[in-house]
Amino acid sequence: PSLVLLPFSAIRASPPRWLQGLGYLNDPRFAHARARGLLRRGASLYEIRAKLARDGIQSAQISETLADVQANDGREEVELLSALKVARRRRLGPFRGPSRVPFHAPSDNRAGDDDNQQQQKDKRNNKDLLALARKGFSIVTIQKLFAASEEDLLLWQKKAEEQD
Repeated sequence: PSLVLLPFSAIRASPPRWLQGLGYLNDPRFAHARARGLLRRGASLYEIRAKLARDGIQSAQISETLADVQANDGREEVELLSALKVARRRRLGPFRGPSRVPFHAPSDNRAGDDDNQQQQKDKRNNKDLLALARKGFSIVTIQKLFAASEEDLLLWQKKAEEQD
């Protein structure tokens, strides 16, 4: 028996059946494992869809995989927990530490200082919102995360840790 070398493109277009028979080439299993791994790291559903498509998974299989992932908790819950993981890791929104506003000597213009601090807080919140939006999270999810009470954040953190 002679060894036949095929170009990689030919192998990828038509993988050997014996590899599929052994279970080494299993797109559904790969898609589920990849989606779960990305969710554990805090990827949005949009980001997971894009990465699976880039990996060569068919769109029907991607939709089925995302439906399975969302079956337990629902889309909003999955997105919210992923956004929470990213915000906590990158210290965004409610996880941002105390602001480091430089100390100024007391002045007669107290109202102006309060307005300036509020403007700085709004600017930081917008920056954080945009960072999460670039990761693929919806504005509704981000606003829900930013508006959450401390009790809700603790509850969601506990759920996120249980998923890991």
